Amino acid sequence: AQITAQLPASQPAAETIPDNNTTGVSRTFNFTNTNFRVEHVEVTVDISHPRRGDLEIILTSPSGMTSRLAEVHRVDNARPDYPSWTFTTVRHWGETALGNWTVKVADRDPDPTSIYTIPPIPWTRTLSSVVVKLHGSTNAGARIAGTSATLVSEDNLPVNDAADPGESVTFDFELKNIASATTPAGLTVTLLSIDGIIE
Repeated sequence: AQITAQLPASQPAAETIPDNNTTGVSRTFNFTNTNFRVEHVEVTVDISHPRRGDLEIILTSPSGMTSRLAEVHRVDNARPDYPSWTFTTVRHWGETALGNWTVKVADRDPDPTSIYTIPPIPWTRTLSSVVVKLHGSTNAGARIAGTSATLVSEDNLPVNDAADPGESVTFDFELKNIASATTPAGLTVTLLSIDGIIE
C-alpha cells in the first residue's frame, strides 16, 4: 500500500544561516513510522538569501545516506531566495523511514559586501521553515532474514566458492515474514545495484 509521512507538525523559530560556514544550520526530524519502505522524499524549504547560489542543502537519512538537494553555484548570483521551494530525491529508495532525517543548509561562499565594503553591509540569510515528506509503501511480505546466504552452485570452472562478475550462481537464504502477508508459492527476489555492483 502506498503511504506518506510528513514532519514537523509546527515550525521552530527562524534561524540565521551563517556566512561562508560549512556547519550551517540543521533541522532533524524523527520519524517513528515502522513497516515503511521509502521510495522518494520531498523537502520543502523557505529560505531568504540574496544569492541562493551560495547555498548547499543536504538531506541525510537514518542510515547515513546523503542527498545533495542544492549545491553551490557561484555564477547563480542574480537569483534570491528559495521561497517554499520543494526538492525531490529518489536516492533513499528502499530505506526504512524509521529514525532521524536531517536537513542541513549551509552558505559556502562569502558575501561580496563582507569583502569589498568597509564597514561590511550585512546580508539577510534566514532559514524560516523545513518540511520533510516521505513517500513509500508498507513492507508487508517476506524479507531476507539476516545478511548471510549459502552459495549452492556456480557456473565458472574451477569453482572458487565465490560469485564472480558475470557468473550465474545459486544461493540459499532464509526468509521471514514481517507482517501478516502470505508468502507466495513463486517468490520473486529483486536484486539492487550498489555502486554499479548487483548484490
